[in-house]
Amino acid sequence: MGRDFVDTDEVFLAREHLSVQDYLRTHDEADFRRHEIDALTQSLTSPGVVATGGGIVTTQAGRELLIGELTLWLDCPDDVLASRVVGGDRPLLDGDTVGRLSTLRAQREALYRQVSRFRVDASEPLDVVVQRLLAIVENARASS
Repeated sequence: MGRDFVDTDEVFLAREHLSVQDYLRTHDEADFRRHEIDALTQSLTSPGVVATGGGIVTTQAGRELLIGELTLWLDCPDDVLASRVVGGDRPLLDGDTVGRLSTLRAQREALYRQVSRFRVDASEPLDVVVQRLLAIVENARASS
């Protein structure tokens, strides 16, 4: 796409000198979200592709920042998400991964719909998902 790529988790790490996972083990989620918004704000200062964590929509500030952007919601069923994160380090999913994912989806789905211009089924093979994303971005560029 010829654009820079920024992951807010990496920006968070550079700013806080702790990974998101380690931060969540030692701080409450509300404190994390405040710093996550700072990371998103910094990430949006230059044109490019920004990857965020799924909880970025849980704060009003996060939603306000995303609404003005070409925000794409990569979605897939909870069982697919669970299979992708199994064995990973996800403090907010400790314990019942599928149950926690289902709970988080119920809490966040309306928020994802509020900020996203497009919802993309990310359960498809990677090359199919990438082609859909590229088509959306190209169409958005042509329309602006």
